[in-house]
Amino acid sequence: MIGFNIPKEDIIVLSKLIELDNSQFSLIEKCFINLPIALTPVILKNRLKETSIKNIEQISDVIFKLMVSVSKRTEIDDSDIITGLFDEFREIIPKSKISLERFTERFLILLKFKESFKVFYRVLALRQEIGNYITDIDTNISIKPIFLNGAETKAIGSIIIHTLKIEYSNDINNEEDKEIIFSFDKDDLIKLKELIEIAEKQQIELEQKLAETGLNIIDF
Repeated sequence: MIGFNIPKEDIIVLSKLIELDNSQFSLIEKCFINLPIALTPVILKNRLKETSIKNIEQISDVIFKLMVSVSKRTEIDDSDIITGLFDEFREIIPKSKISLERFTERFLILLKFKESFKVFYRVLALRQEIGNYITDIDTNISIKPIFLNGAETKAIGSIIIHTLKIEYSNDINNEEDKEIIFSFDKDDLIKLKELIEIAEKQQIELEQKLAETGLNIIDF
């Protein structure tokens, strides 16, 4: 049996997708029309949210993870992919009334768009070769008082501390992101701003050069 090792909670969400009536599933299919060269989780979720289908954000997450997983298996044809997915589906929900015919019909529609998910996987693979890649960033700012002789005494002043939290991954097959937190001050903030401005300038210059070659720029 072809294994995709789909988590039980994802199988349950997948069943909600398959159980949608034809009009609702048609709305989902329309969201895949005119996709960008490479699809990202955010783009897909924003498109599907327009359908206002119940649990659509969960459904979007599962579609994306599943389609990326499927797109990696280039050695398997679509019929074997569907059979493998259905076997896992029935193993987790043996009493489901969803037939192989209905399951196949729905997945053949989704598999028409797997090239966009394949590009996403290839981009992540290239980024992994370089090192860790960022999955999320957040900043915060706080004021910390300074005491010379313990918190019971009067503060002699305070400092402003910025924190930068970066969630990252170094394994395209690992769904568990890692996290690292940095603290930085005003001088660090100025230096970061300078580096970002340099990076933005370099980005624009390279985009212009690539545009002249006619080569597609995959924006992530």
